Amino acid sequence: MISAHRFMVIAAMLALILVAGCADVERVVYVTRILPNGVTIIAKENRGSDMVSAHLWVRDGALYESADEAGTAALLRSVMVSAERNPVLEKKRQEFADNGGVVMASPSHDFVYYVTTCLAGHFEEAAELLYMGTTNTVFSDEDVESARQGLLISLAKYGSSPREQAYLACMKSMMGEHPYARLSYGSADVITGLTTEDLRERHSSMYVGRNMIISVVGNVDAMRAADVIESLFGDVPEGELAEPAADGVVWCGEGSDEVLHGEGFSPYIIVGFPAPGGSDEDVAAMDLLLMLLGRGRASRLERGLILDEQLAVSVSAGWGTKRQPNPIMAWVDVGDHDVDKAREATVEAFLSLADEPIDEDDVARARIAMLTEVAEARCMMAERASYEAYYAIVSGTSFIDEYMARIEELTAEDLERVAKKYFRRDSYSVAIALQ
Repeated sequence: MISAHRFMVIAAMLALILVAGCADVERVVYVTRILPNGVTIIAKENRGSDMVSAHLWVRDGALYESADEAGTAALLRSVMVSAERNPVLEKKRQEFADNGGVVMASPSHDFVYYVTTCLAGHFEEAAELLYMGTTNTVFSDEDVESARQGLLISLAKYGSSPREQAYLACMKSMMGEHPYARLSYGSADVITGLTTEDLRERHSSMYVGRNMIISVVGNVDAMRAADVIESLFGDVPEGELAEPAADGVVWCGEGSDEVLHGEGFSPYIIVGFPAPGGSDEDVAAMDLLLMLLGRGRASRLERGLILDEQLAVSVSAGWGTKRQPNPIMAWVDVGDHDVDKAREATVEAFLSLADEPIDEDDVARARIAMLTEVAEARCMMAERASYEAYYAIVSGTSFIDEYMARIEELTAEDLERVAKKYFRRDSYSVAIALQ
């Protein structure tokens, strides 16, 4: 049980996080608008910064690709941001950069996203760049070939490390042929064979209103920001809502080990257990379990592998909330310690959460850690814009408010139930990279 004094301290800290975590949190004006063509606009006004960040997130990526299409979304994204394909667009980008603006884009499993961040006075330029850069399909075979070579180089670099290969081996052991077990950049063989027409067809089916979410956060009038976005993206074809290539996840892990060998690195262990998808009711509880597992010196992994037993050089845990279920994982740099003991201790750190009672004090600490992360993200313009669009993609626009309420309500009993559901002795996978 939590003592009265401890409860009062925790309550005070939570109040500070939620109310004072961001200078202007109580003055934020929030606008959500769904256009007739299906484009979703989220605009949040925050006068605590001189910046504004505008993001376009498209339902495209590995989750929406069959194995024969793996990499189409990533190559299309590379072509869309190519500097050579459109002189007018490139001139605008250069002017935007000269005024301190930043443009970036990246593929992921659940989406492809395009980001602009700038001083508030240049918001309309940022919005126009988002529109021009993602709706203009005037590109040539030369543009596609240039983007292809760049993507193949990135793909080769990513897959060259035994540690990265171990990660992929762990994912495949757990998820089989599910798209999440593939690199978000796709397959080199597929990318090599894609044509310009393949990419145009992909764009016409995926870059449509029903697949687009645009979020704007910063020092800009929220209604005006939504109006600007609507004036640009209101003419995007409605299209069809993209459906995942996989119906769901069938977990394959059975406590099995994959061992890979390489040179020039210390032994490395990756352990994965099943975890829920973004719209599952267990998401908030799994986030708190992640805090207990791998955040801070009091975490199960830090205590079990470094502070108490000295079995590793470093250890961390992570779980990327995705639309469909995705593993929660631990990464362990063993150094010159005993690999077998480190493996056993890592697995036991997960299982202990299912086998042993969870203290309410630990739940309170995990809650503070989680709410602090959320508050920090919501105070940074680019992070906040990502936050809003990301959860709208994987879980729906109402998710974040429901999530925060759920974090507040969770008890030790709730966490024990979720831990027993997912952290089982017959459902995990281990990959070990050895010299």
